Amino acid sequence: MSVKQRRKIFLSAGFVLSKALAEGRAPEYLRENLTIFSQSRYLDALGWNNLNHLPQVVLQLLIERSKSHELFIPSEYRKIAVALFGYREQPFGVTVGLVAAAMLGEKVDGYRERNAPLSILGVLYSVAAVMKALEKKDPFASLDTVNANALLEEYLDGQLDSGTLRSSRIERVNNYQLAVDAQKRLLESKPHITDRLSRWLLPIPQQPIDHAQLANDMQSLRKNQRSVEVNALMKNLTTRLYVIATRAEVFHHFYELSKKARQQYVQGDGSPVVFHQHLHDGSAILKWRVVSAAAVDCDLRGVTTARRFTDGHILTEYLGATDGSGRHLPETFLTTVYHGCYAPARSSRTNLPRGVLRPAGQINKLLRESIAADLREQRPVRVYVDANAFSLGIAYGSLAILIIITIGMRQHELQQIRIDSGFSEDVDDIIEFQIYPKARKRDRKQKTSYAIPPEILTYFFRVFDLHEEIWPRWAVGFPKNGSEFQLESGEYLFYGERAPFSGSDIINLMHWTAVGVPLEFDNKAVEQTAQLMRHGNAQIKKELKFTLNEIQRGFGHRSGKTTRTYTDIETQGNHLETPVLVRTAWEAISAVLPNPEEK
Repeated sequence: MSVKQRRKIFLSAGFVLSKALAEGRAPEYLRENLTIFSQSRYLDALGWNNLNHLPQVVLQLLIERSKSHELFIPSEYRKIAVALFGYREQPFGVTVGLVAAAMLGEKVDGYRERNAPLSILGVLYSVAAVMKALEKKDPFASLDTVNANALLEEYLDGQLDSGTLRSSRIERVNNYQLAVDAQKRLLESKPHITDRLSRWLLPIPQQPIDHAQLANDMQSLRKNQRSVEVNALMKNLTTRLYVIATRAEVFHHFYELSKKARQQYVQGDGSPVVFHQHLHDGSAILKWRVVSAAAVDCDLRGVTTARRFTDGHILTEYLGATDGSGRHLPETFLTTVYHGCYAPARSSRTNLPRGVLRPAGQINKLLRESIAADLREQRPVRVYVDANAFSLGIAYGSLAILIIITIGMRQHELQQIRIDSGFSEDVDDIIEFQIYPKARKRDRKQKTSYAIPPEILTYFFRVFDLHEEIWPRWAVGFPKNGSEFQLESGEYLFYGERAPFSGSDIINLMHWTAVGVPLEFDNKAVEQTAQLMRHGNAQIKKELKFTLNEIQRGFGHRSGKTTRTYTDIETQGNHLETPVLVRTAWEAISAVLPNPEEK
């Protein structure tokens, strides 16, 4: 049985116990046991004992060096524990656990921490990647007979992992050496356990690795890659911003129209309600139909009684678009999003906040079944949305992109924006708020002030108002992983009905909001990330003649050298004056937009 199957059984048991307690069918003393089965609490309940695949000597090292005990994992090491748990069925799982134990709690000069938890995580991922490549090459290899230099050279050359960028392979080899060094220091401090650990020790390179040369190679490769990415973004920056702003406007208007149509549906006799949306520039008319999820379910399964999970849920079906003359227009980006989220071969970008862009709960299952049936029967795919969820998703996605590219905020800073009283201030048509900037190690730093400029306040308040209308009470909690960094509990803007947005949630919302806008350079496709948007902010400031010091202060860098990794990238032309490639609102919401290289 796989780990995934066991975890599913584990969580199912928790669900059954929870329901039985709620209905009074289970004795109350079992409530204390419920936390063991909770998806968010099992780690707290079992602590390091979750890692029962590790030999006792390794487990004791983890406990000792994290200054904890077997039933308690300090919050700063939770991600490390989760990563080790994920490797439990891998042949190299114990070796990775030993590396974690060697790096945990190491001190420099007797008091300063040598390795931050995130740095340890990076090393663990790197070691696992190299060990996985070794396993693929020789599944029966014994670690004590492996030639480490030959292994690392083959890995660097791509013979064992051709699908990874060379810069990433270089970083992994460097991290492998860091793990070997930590392993050496551990054994020097505890020579009496060397024999007990020998079968799991990392193979040690006999010839020194030229770290300086590897670092230079990695830096050069990454600089070239950054240049490609930034040029891809900047060459059609004005088009991207126009498209994002227009999509936000169109689907805010859609939300208002659908709200009225849904009210009409609820007050009616159960017949579908059709409504038309005229785009603000007259370039197209979108046709929609409000239907119940129960009706969709019955139609899908050819029955008269819908499943209970559909009760009370209302969907809005997209019926197509026409221009002013009645001519049918091609697909919108909405269809791309729908296929990406629900088709059998769906996108990897389906990690989204609950009830944002996609509906919450089992309605997602219904929509997957619907599109699967349409594709199986080779009929046109019917596109359904939860109007609240989709409108809120586009509002959040557009706001995230616009904040990063106009202010230059980091992704984790977005997650810290608080909207409760006393933490955001409305002054002279701007919103000022404070966040903790990126910190070295885990030290808490002084807050930094940011201001949302008037140009994007509309998008800020749109998210705020939509959130309050859909979920009237803001949840109080921490940003994702915020408790690890001693952040305060409060009301955060990037927070859903029940939980905070993760970093991947935000990136995926940004992706779907801008899907279809070309992002490539020299025929190389590029991913839209928060870091890339931040590079865009630096390029805009360069074109506006900001000095290096001004950009450095805005980015919160301690050193101008860090800032120059942004400003030293050369791009072609003045991008703020680049013509917008789309001329109408319809073109902005189309599935495929013009590519600048085709113009």
